[in-house]
Amino acid sequence: MFINNLEQCQWIRQKFETPSIMDLNVEKKKTLLARLTRSHKFEEFLAKKWSSEKRFGLEGCEVLIPSMKEVIDNSSVLGIDSIVMGMPHRGRLNVLANVCRKPLEQIFAQFNSLEPADEVCYKFMLL
Repeated sequence: MFINNLEQCQWIRQKFETPSIMDLNVEKKKTLLARLTRSHKFEEFLAKKWSSEKRFGLEGCEVLIPSMKEVIDNSSVLGIDSIVMGMPHRGRLNVLANVCRKPLEQIFAQFNSLEPADEVCYKFMLL
């Protein structure tokens, strides 16, 4: 996005490009790494187990999961009681498993059903 106003550009730089804004303690770094690793391993597992299925994988955007979890965690601290999510197909299985905590058995059962693949993959949005 191009911003023509120099004052607005400087404000954005000050708020978002400050090096110390993301100073995290060791515990927070470990939590973020665990979330990132979990989302990456989940994608690897799906790719190996169901390599021929349409999965709408999260490849290249694995940071989405720790980011969403961080937004949700901070929202609850600030008093938000509910969150409504809308998203494209890409990464939805990972979001269901690692953000919404849908049981993996339910996700995998949909892959093992006898329905045609095109019908199965669109049912994953249901919680």
